[in-house]
Amino acid sequence: MRIFPQHGVLDHPRTGSVEEPFHRTAVFPNGQDEEALALSQLGVVDQISYNLLGAMQHFDASRQIFEKNGDQNGVTLNLDRIGVVYQLMDKLPDARDTLRDSLTKKQALGTDRFGEACTLANLGVVEELRLNYTDAESSYQASLAIVDELRNVNREGSSFLLQELDHLEAEVHRRWGNVLRRGEKWEEARDQYEKSLAIDRQISDRSGEAATLRELGILHRLKGGGVAGMAEAMACLRESLKIEEDIGNSEGGEATLRELEIVDGRGS
Repeated sequence: MRIFPQHGVLDHPRTGSVEEPFHRTAVFPNGQDEEALALSQLGVVDQISYNLLGAMQHFDASRQIFEKNGDQNGVTLNLDRIGVVYQLMDKLPDARDTLRDSLTKKQALGTDRFGEACTLANLGVVEELRLNYTDAESSYQASLAIVDELRNVNREGSSFLLQELDHLEAEVHRRWGNVLRRGEKWEEARDQYEKSLAIDRQISDRSGEAATLRELGILHRLKGGGVAGMAEAMACLRESLKIEEDIGNSEGGEATLRELEIVDGRGS
C-alpha cells in the first residue's frame, strides 16, 4: 500500500521499498530541535524495520519536543508519521484523526501547501481502506487541486518541488483510479490511470510506470470484454512485469505475476 508522505513513511512510489519519498531537508536552529529531529529519524528507521511500537514512541517523543518549543512544522511532521504508523497498525480511525489534526494545523499555518497536498493524499488512502470511497475521492481531488496551484505559481521555481509534484500527482491519479475501479466506473478509472501513466513516463519513473500498468491490467481483467479484454490485460501486465524485472523490484514483480496467473486462468 503506497502512501504519500512528505512527512509520513510507507512504500516509496518510485522503488516499492519502505522509504520516505517527500521529506525535504530542514534546518533547525537549536539543540532541542536537533534532538527532536534525530528522534523522528530514529522513528523512520524503526518503521523501515517494522518496529511500529518503537516508531510510534520516537515520533511522539519528537512531537512533544517540537510542541514544547512552539514549532508547529515539527509537530505536523510527526503527526503525519504517526498517522502512517496507525495505518500500518490497522488503526484506521486513529490514522484518520491524526492526519486530520495535521491537516488542520498546516492549513492554520498556511506555509506548507505541498505538505497539505501530501496529507490529503494520505487521508485519501486511509478513507479508501475504510471503504469510504466518496471521502477518498474528495481527498484525492483536493490534493490534486493543490498540486495544480503549486505548479502554476512555481513554473520558474524549484525544480525539486516540481519533480515532487509530478511524483505526487502520478500517485494520486493511480490511487483515485483504484477507487473508481472498485465502483466499476471503468472509463473514469482508465482515465485516471492514463493520466498517471503519462506522468510516470514523462518523468522516467519506471517503478511508477510498472505499478500503473499493473493496475490498468487489473482493470481490463475485471471489466471483461472477452478475448480482447483479456489480451489488453495480459499486455499491460507483461509490460509491467518486464519493467519490474529490469529495475529489480521483486515485490512488484511477484504482485504482477499473481495477476498474470489470474488472467491466464480466465483466458483458458
